[in-house]
Amino acid sequence: DLDAGTYACSNSTFGTDPASGQAKQCQVSSASAAAAPAPAKNNGIYSGPLVITKGGTYSGNWESTDPNVPAITVHTNDPVIIENSNIRGSGNLIYTWDSRLTLRNVKGYGVNPNVYGRRIGFFLAAENFLDIRIENSYIENTQGLYFKKYTGNDASGDTVKVLRTKFKNINGLISNGSGGYDMNQPDGTSHMIQFNDVTRVPNVEIAWNEVINEPGKSQVEENINMFASSGTPSSPILIHDNYIQGAYPTRPTSSTSYGGGGILVGDSRVDDPLDGGYTNVYNNQIVSTTNQGLAIAGGVENHVYNNRVVSSGRLADGSRIAAQNVGIYMWDASNAATYAIPAFKNNSLSNNYVAWTRVNPDGSESTNPWWLPGCTIANSECIGNVSGGKATLDSERQEYQLWLNKLASNNVSIGSAN
Repeated sequence: DLDAGTYACSNSTFGTDPASGQAKQCQVSSASAAAAPAPAKNNGIYSGPLVITKGGTYSGNWESTDPNVPAITVHTNDPVIIENSNIRGSGNLIYTWDSRLTLRNVKGYGVNPNVYGRRIGFFLAAENFLDIRIENSYIENTQGLYFKKYTGNDASGDTVKVLRTKFKNINGLISNGSGGYDMNQPDGTSHMIQFNDVTRVPNVEIAWNEVINEPGKSQVEENINMFASSGTPSSPILIHDNYIQGAYPTRPTSSTSYGGGGILVGDSRVDDPLDGGYTNVYNNQIVSTTNQGLAIAGGVENHVYNNRVVSSGRLADGSRIAAQNVGIYMWDASNAATYAIPAFKNNSLSNNYVAWTRVNPDGSESTNPWWLPGCTIANSECIGNVSGGKATLDSERQEYQLWLNKLASNNVSIGSAN
């Protein structure tokens, strides 16, 4: 093992991890408070897979060419920081279990696995995690961030933060085994950020992130999906000031059935109301997301307000998006308001701006800003929402300029500095 403290590394191997037999690089402990290393340069030279078994700070370039082996595996619940680094691979780039992990100024790139029927992995797959924080990073051509089952200690400040990070092309497409993708396969269930059974977690924040998904190069369901997950009554999950552009099926001009979109909260049935909801979604911009821009499908105390949803119903070349549906909706999908202890109640959609256009097969256009069957039950409400009428491709372009102006006026820098 190396001396305790912070260490920058690339292209070096230090023994073998006894648990997995994999090579390990830059094994450090957390005892030192040494200064952070200089950024690792992405000079095309990568070390092989890294297995982290001790807490500390890591900086380097790592990759895995085997889709079954993560580029980085974290096998410790000591605090680990990965910063100023580049990660590449065809499977999961980072896999953690029972970990406390911080990522800062990290670039991650997914690579086609070239195995027929396989998808690129997640940038981060975190299971039974304690604390995860991602800041000022860049993530391209992966299945995004997957969080399953929070096991942290609220009293010690454990939580989830995803802040000021750029995403490009959340990719759930299936490899054709020869460098491309099989565009005849069914859509997958990839997400920019998905919570799965992440319940009763205080101080969660997803903010000031940008994602741009291109048709034919991405395939994403909801960009942000809260599945059977919740904040707390006194500390709701905060999803705010994000820019989300694009959510398309594999074949956007011909697929007429597609479930993806911008942000979905209250997804899935939960029997205990504390396990689904307590989310505030505000000040986000959602552009061209097909099935929906913003939605509440269940849960309690979900409040979605002051967002902008703009979609022209067309791709950049003017072609029609066949599955274009609705701007915002609230729906008690599981009839949870009727449970003995209601698990759908006190939700709200308020003061959102929605310009949503549907293009019919004959080229005619109509608006469909909202569908609100859940707004009149269980003390829920939909008030102050404004229809912007028909949106155009120019409307979508203007929305991105508004985002850039917003970043500048708030002095917020997003993405990685590498």
